[in-house]
Amino acid sequence: MNKSQKTSFCRIISDLIKADSVIDRRELNIFEKIKHDFHISEDNLKDANFISFADAVDNLQSLSREEKEQVISAAQEITIADGMCNKDEALLMLALEYCLEKKSRASMIQVLHPGLKMENSQVMYLEKYFDANINSLIKENYHKIENSMRLAGLSFIYIPRITEVYNETPEGLLKDVIKFLSPDYVDEEFDKIVNKLKKMSTSEFCEEELCKKLHIDDANFQKPALLIKVSKTITADNTYDNFLRIELKKNFVDEIVQLNYRLTSMLNAEYSIVRNIFHTQDRFVYDGIYKEVLDLCLLREAERSTILIDPYHQKIRFPE
Repeated sequence: MNKSQKTSFCRIISDLIKADSVIDRRELNIFEKIKHDFHISEDNLKDANFISFADAVDNLQSLSREEKEQVISAAQEITIADGMCNKDEALLMLALEYCLEKKSRASMIQVLHPGLKMENSQVMYLEKYFDANINSLIKENYHKIENSMRLAGLSFIYIPRITEVYNETPEGLLKDVIKFLSPDYVDEEFDKIVNKLKKMSTSEFCEEELCKKLHIDDANFQKPALLIKVSKTITADNTYDNFLRIELKKNFVDEIVQLNYRLTSMLNAEYSIVRNIFHTQDRFVYDGIYKEVLDLCLLREAERSTILIDPYHQKIRFPE
């Protein structure tokens, strides 16, 4: 490994140790062994504070096959050092394994934290150009895909399904919610936003919301892909959201089964997610992907949100 790759390796191991919010003595002991085996210097440790998890993983893709296997083995050892692997650790390992495996179809994307709450474990189907075959498979198997992902602790996001929910929401309620959240908009803008929410396609969501507002390179969506939020990195000078992008084969359902299996096989216990909140004629669920899509549509292009999400203190801080 060169200096940059050692620094990247340090970032990955550091994030794995901190992922479950508990730093265990056994993890620190293994970390000391890793530092010795991989000849990690103090400079590598310091420099690791200035890169994101996404950049770190991408930097290791040029390693030899043997070196990649050594990295994955060391990361796995850290992950189970305290006797368990939780979902946050498993998501990081999932990203590392997908990106470093032979004939990888995966890559990492980092997004400068936009001030919007982007939840981990969301699996979003994205495409720049409409793929009739994959969209047909998703519609035919939507509930099967959604339920299998819930059992794995994941949330499947399909934009046409989200727009269906917006269309089922009374227009008056939707406008009142938007006016409440963004009182600085004028009436003409409210109508435009409501129309966008009800008619937005997956490709339009990619171009208008992800590429233009979050500044994600549209080259990532030239081919149909899954986008999974795996973590957030706080570096010495910035905060980033880290996403795993998996380019899809034509057999979409098999890809989902494989993803779920790889994640759950790392966990000590199965996860089951049951959402008890739902839309009605008189209520709009401002949570999860419904909140994120609405917030992105309300975020003006080339503008950053000034709302601060403070998960540690469980508070939302608004600008004065």
